[in-house]
Amino acid sequence: MALTFTRTGYNPMGAARPIRGGFGADLVMTMGEFVLDSAYNSGGEALAASDAGLADIMFIHFSVEPSAGATNLGQSFLAQYNYDTAKVMVLGSAASTAAANQTLKEIPNNTDLSAFTVRFMAIGHSLT
Repeated sequence: MALTFTRTGYNPMGAARPIRGGFGADLVMTMGEFVLDSAYNSGGEALAASDAGLADIMFIHFSVEPSAGATNLGQSFLAQYNYDTAKVMVLGSAASTAAANQTLKEIPNNTDLSAFTVRFMAIGHSLT
């Protein structure tokens, strides 16, 4: 199932904002969020630059949070962007059994992650 994206922040559903301060007039920043899928796909969920309101993604930062009303989740997650495949990969470990130095691994195929919202801030070139 495809993810549904919502642009948020100070530019909800509007144009991406130019970055000021010597980075070039053609770079813009946008913010948004999406709820993870009820059947996570191994290898990641597709995130095209246009989903973030950009022509390309040069940098993207994620924050994964439980959605409103989610309880007894027992896990924490980290999202990372694979620039080669244009996909968001979700990594995690069981909070109740994780050692302090445990390596995060990709979440197994078909895991229900629908109780989690991912917020993002992306920088790239403008669509216009």
